[in-house]
Amino acid sequence: MRLWLLSGVDSWFFRGARSFRAGEGGVQHIASLFPPSIITLQGLVRLTLAMGKGWTPNQPATWPKEELGDEENLGKLRLQGPFLRYNERWFFPV
Repeated sequence: MRLWLLSGVDSWFFRGARSFRAGEGGVQHIASLFPPSIITLQGLVRLTLAMGKGWTPNQPATWPKEELGDEENLGKLRLQGPFLRYNERWFFPV
């Protein structure tokens, strides 16, 4: 099992599949979900693992499909979380 600890350098905003656009109504008007769902984070994890195996966006055929799956499944990858940690203290859903 591998533990991924993510920390922000700037503000984080998460929402569905819609992308954010520059100048989009200011931060007071951006709908955001926190914590982000595992669906959002699995993209980050899969991309990071694939790039570590040499995959690049301009070589889609080199995607490690057996390990990291495709748009239909996660392959051998199994994920849990996300779980929040603040000041060395873990917070889990009840």
